[in-house]
Amino acid sequence: MSSQLSTYSLHRMSTGIAGLDVVLRGGLFRGGMYFVAGAPGTGKTTLANQMCFAHVTGGGRAIYITLQTEHHSRMLAHLSGFSFFAPEHVGDALQYFSGTSAQQSGTARDFVQYVQRIIRDQRASLLVIDGLENFKAHGGNGQLVKEALHALHAYTESSGCTLILLGPASPPPTNYEETIVDGVIYLRTDAVGLRTVRLLEVGKIRGSAFIPGKHIFVVGDDGITVYPRTEAVLATPSKPVAASHARLAFDIAGLDTMLQGGVFAGSTTMLLGTPGSGKTILGLHFLAAGSRLGEPALYFGLYETPDRLIAKADRVGLDFSAKKAAGQIEVEWISPVEGLLDFQVDRLLQLVRRLRVRRLFLDGIDAFQHVMYPERIGQVLMALSNELRAQQVTTFLSAELRQLVGPQVDLPIPIVSPIAENILFLRSVELGSTVQRLISIVKIRDGGYDPTIREFVIGSQGIAIGSAIRNVDRMLTGTARHVSVSSETSASAGGGSSSVPPDA
Repeated sequence: MSSQLSTYSLHRMSTGIAGLDVVLRGGLFRGGMYFVAGAPGTGKTTLANQMCFAHVTGGGRAIYITLQTEHHSRMLAHLSGFSFFAPEHVGDALQYFSGTSAQQSGTARDFVQYVQRIIRDQRASLLVIDGLENFKAHGGNGQLVKEALHALHAYTESSGCTLILLGPASPPPTNYEETIVDGVIYLRTDAVGLRTVRLLEVGKIRGSAFIPGKHIFVVGDDGITVYPRTEAVLATPSKPVAASHARLAFDIAGLDTMLQGGVFAGSTTMLLGTPGSGKTILGLHFLAAGSRLGEPALYFGLYETPDRLIAKADRVGLDFSAKKAAGQIEVEWISPVEGLLDFQVDRLLQLVRRLRVRRLFLDGIDAFQHVMYPERIGQVLMALSNELRAQQVTTFLSAELRQLVGPQVDLPIPIVSPIAENILFLRSVELGSTVQRLISIVKIRDGGYDPTIREFVIGSQGIAIGSAIRNVDRMLTGTARHVSVSSETSASAGGGSSSVPPDA
């Protein structure tokens, strides 16, 4: 008995489905019996067939027995559009059978014997039975069906064949199959406003931990992809977070002076500002400064497409076209419309790891409010920020303030302060019948900084910071007024002009 446990129960079998093994903490146990439950159209058949093709591609042998009225040839025609479909395996390592006749012409015990013969003849290591509800309907009373399932489980376990049952979830007390099997995976759909999202939830996995709760999954050209909940997967960073006292500069003279050399490496900085206040240009400066030092940089935007973003950077002298062509900076854009938060975070982290990014600008996090389940944003950003620190990434986030003018700052993401070690505040104000841009530092955690408010301009050579503005109050409300004397002189930056000179 101990040898059987060692051989089968403790050996994992990958599902072959992206993200699902993460939820299952390593996959299914070889020789186990699992129930995938869901209403029609939730993805059960696609999931099981994708598992079969992944299994045989890896060298295993699989059997798919359908108890549905639809013939398996029609099912295969539907599956042929997925990239995982490999017709060369069908009829060889992957065999399809219709079990309807065998199930209807005999008892539940007869059907089990029929399945056992197929497993033995095909030397199968994975078996799918599609249509558990039909087996229960024609197998006699509940006790006979339970005995048949126990007998089938005993046989598949002893032969090392993993068994997947497909069917709808049954209400108590007719859901006895959920107590017999080693694991239950529920597939559901959820209506969110006018949109529909697919959800996967593990009900139980005998002998193993798993990530509880609901996880979004999608059905695309590659079949099913599961996106485990970010805040659960990243609850603990993937590696220890090392503190750094190194400062990273913007290569903007006045701003680097205000920051006493720059922001700390590995920190997270929030750029808060009204529309048109210069948030994106400032973040692009930070990436460009890193690229000049050979630090891989990534712009990940939720509003501007790559072509528009690169053109904007080129117009202010940051030369993103050349930097991108040289592989120094990568530009990525994902539309937040119909967005899935876990998909966006997964895509971001894939790029960070593949490119070994050291400077990241996540532009427009207020767009996350349009994703499904926006109430998760705070927890997701907290987990993401911790993981980026673990990956030694210095991160800039930008968020747009809703209110252009007024004494109150309405934060788009309420949890800004715990996430960000540093906060920079940008605002456009009306002063002397002109609109001027201002920058101030709200906080630098564990570091000193210049608290004065400064004007800045954006010209053909980027951002230039002016001297501190004196004798003016209410500047950060957007309705500044002179107290006695205006700020001293004028500034210009590559064609731009201002009433404040840039620092030397």
